[in-house]
Amino acid sequence: MMLIICALALVLAPSSRAQFHTSAWAFGVDSGIVLVWLPPVDDTIPLSYTVLRKESGTSRVQRIGGTQRGTQAEFHHLCKHIVAGSFADTILTWFEAYENPQTPDSVRRALAKELRALILARNASIPVFAWWFGTYFKDTTAQAGKRYDYIIESSGKHVATVERVLAGRATLPPKPTGFRVLPVDSGAHLLWDIRGTQALGIWGYHIVRRGPGETSLQRITNEPVPTIFLDESLPIVYLYADSHLLNDSLYTYAIRAVDLLGREGDQSESVDVRPYDSRPLQAPYGIIAQVKGDSVLLHWYPPFEDRRAIGYHVYRWRTGDTASRIRLTTTIVGNTLWIDRPEGLEGEVSYAVTAVDRYGQESELSLPHSVPAPDVVAPTLPQFLEGSGEVGQARLRWSSSPTRDLWGYEVGRSLFHPDSTITLVSLDIVTDTTFIETLPIASGRTIYWYRIRAVDRHGNRSRWSAPVRVVLPDIVPPQRPQLEEVVPGDGMIVLRWSQPMAERDLAGFYVLRREADRTVDLLLTPQGIPAEVRTFIDSSVRAGVLYSYSIVAFDSAGNRSKPSRRISAQCYDTRTPPVPEIDTLIVTADGITISWHYVGYVPEGTVAIVERSSTGETFSPISPLLPASVTRYTDGSAEIAEAYYYRVVLRSASGIYGKPADARVSAAARRQPLKR
Repeated sequence: MMLIICALALVLAPSSRAQFHTSAWAFGVDSGIVLVWLPPVDDTIPLSYTVLRKESGTSRVQRIGGTQRGTQAEFHHLCKHIVAGSFADTILTWFEAYENPQTPDSVRRALAKELRALILARNASIPVFAWWFGTYFKDTTAQAGKRYDYIIESSGKHVATVERVLAGRATLPPKPTGFRVLPVDSGAHLLWDIRGTQALGIWGYHIVRRGPGETSLQRITNEPVPTIFLDESLPIVYLYADSHLLNDSLYTYAIRAVDLLGREGDQSESVDVRPYDSRPLQAPYGIIAQVKGDSVLLHWYPPFEDRRAIGYHVYRWRTGDTASRIRLTTTIVGNTLWIDRPEGLEGEVSYAVTAVDRYGQESELSLPHSVPAPDVVAPTLPQFLEGSGEVGQARLRWSSSPTRDLWGYEVGRSLFHPDSTITLVSLDIVTDTTFIETLPIASGRTIYWYRIRAVDRHGNRSRWSAPVRVVLPDIVPPQRPQLEEVVPGDGMIVLRWSQPMAERDLAGFYVLRREADRTVDLLLTPQGIPAEVRTFIDSSVRAGVLYSYSIVAFDSAGNRSKPSRRISAQCYDTRTPPVPEIDTLIVTADGITISWHYVGYVPEGTVAIVERSSTGETFSPISPLLPASVTRYTDGSAEIAEAYYYRVVLRSASGIYGKPADARVSAAARRQPLKR
């Protein structure tokens, strides 16, 4: 069920052409450092090796041990127990030939090369084979946490070097990267990134899989997939092929790296895949192309007895020139109909269709069908477009197009800017050179932009003409404002309102006021209030007087809305009236006449009261409530020969009294006594 794709040509040993860019590996383990290396590349199998060590970054090198190659009897025992089948006899024959002094040197070098690769032939037997070759060494004297450099020699010759190895820490293989799975018919091809893994001592990879109905990933490789023999510089199509899978079923894969010591690293990210039926799709058949105006209508039949097709792609080319073939469909067409509008093509054009399955794979082209290219030459643009507006109508006229196969014209309209979206307003082709559109008056819109274009009898259309601006008389008033609240204040009344619709031509508002005893409104804002303002403060009001207000909106054409609802209010005045100043006290025959004036603003509705005292301490009012406009009063009740103190005090409409004027004393009254 499994197929391993790699550079191995033999069960145990790789081909003699396998290249190893790394010849020695070192692994930190809990008890020190383990070294594994290959015999030298001079095609010999040395009898012994010397291991030298120094701390990384220092120059002091010391010999820490050596290794010996095993005996011939041990090699026989090793092969019989690890290498299965007749190949074990072959390896023993190779070794005996290598040990025979009478074997020619060229043969001995070839045998040494094959035997050398036995060290890495099978992951489970690496430590055993390397031990027999003397290429396995465990340094138990290395101090944990330190880094060391190792030099391996044989007969005084350098064999390999390993640097900066961290002792006392078991470093597991890294997590695989670049893992991907490609679906094939009843199987899957697995590929991952192996660059740099040979230098890390990664021997191969275990593969785990979860199939339909399974709840967890299960290992499917008895032995790791070996990759240490592969040339990392060469492209690889896939590294593992899994077969006998169920098409259109979901499978999940992941991998783990395994090093030369058999240790496994972290699992890769999992990848889902669905195998599929990869048989070539059958092509559609019976394609028919028909020219209709500027278009070509295509129809075809689905592939015969092949239900894998989920859609189609359409191709077109100039007949006889397959190099000009292009695919017309950017997405898969789900039905068996297609309309093509070719432009700039002359002569004959050919069409063909392919079927597409759910994986995006296409069939061969159907048999083509050729037709003459349709007429796609646009008619001449009409000229001299003019427009005028009337109440509820836009009138257009233009000069006719000289196109011979002219069918008529289409009229387009834009509502805002001339470059905005064009709406086709002529439901049928206009055969005359005039057009009238009836427009709704209630919309309030007065400016429209119109264009025209010519249409020939093949359905070809000219470009749109330059726009013409049509202005309709504006007779639609704005919406009635909504007066929200009228708030009385100290000497003022504040109005707030809203406009229910945002109208483009809204120019402003008028504020109207009516006093309680009046029937005519007073326009408070003859110049209007700007359209963006929604408040007004009336400071020309009098305390105690009831006022009613309404708001009227007006647009740029002078149309006025209906008045808003009325809301009434009266303000109050908390200001203190000013202090009067007495000017004169004149004694006449009619009594004592007091005159005065005011310094400062006197609010409307303020009244004056004249007070008198005989002693200058206690004052009593002697006059009625005098309007503030009255500044003279005659005391006719003064007794003859009596002198009095006088003062004047003001009271506002809100009942607030001001400070009395400074008291003035009069001369004795000399008026005639009353006759009894």
